[in-house]
Amino acid sequence: MSTPPSILYVDDENLSHLIFKAVFEDDYQVHTAISAREGLETLRQQSIDLLITDQCMPEMTGVELLQNIRDEHPYIGRVILSAYSDTDAIIEAINVGRVDHYVTKPWQADELKAVIEDVLADVEQRTRRNREVDTLQAELAREQRLRKELQQHVPADVVAEILGDD
Repeated sequence: MSTPPSILYVDDENLSHLIFKAVFEDDYQVHTAISAREGLETLRQQSIDLLITDQCMPEMTGVELLQNIRDEHPYIGRVILSAYSDTDAIIEAINVGRVDHYVTKPWQADELKAVIEDVLADVEQRTRRNREVDTLQAELAREQRLRKELQQHVPADVVAEILGDD
């Protein structure tokens, strides 16, 4: 049996954590954080597939949290929650935080479950693509090393004939 995907749920409301855990802990490895700073610490310690964060929190907004993890966790799924339909915040979340999905609060369990499944499917696809790119880059580097070594030991006209160079 495979390990269920891991989700980090960041919200400054304790009740929200309890509800999220009650709804989703049977399907996912659920981690929670009461602040963006605690969320950053969890990301340092745990392998997380999906980060769900509230937008409005003290000290650091959800967008700021997503912006902070952008370089260190480029492939993690990102969902932002907000009780406000602030168009500027939504645009900022997409452009700056590279958000995969925006959900309004209070969220509905079935809606959020569908969003989670969609984002996790995207994360899996991105991860697979990135592994393929890494493999291709390693193969290309190996080929370039072999070509360079070949060129050092074999006359240039023979290398060109073998490799099809003009």
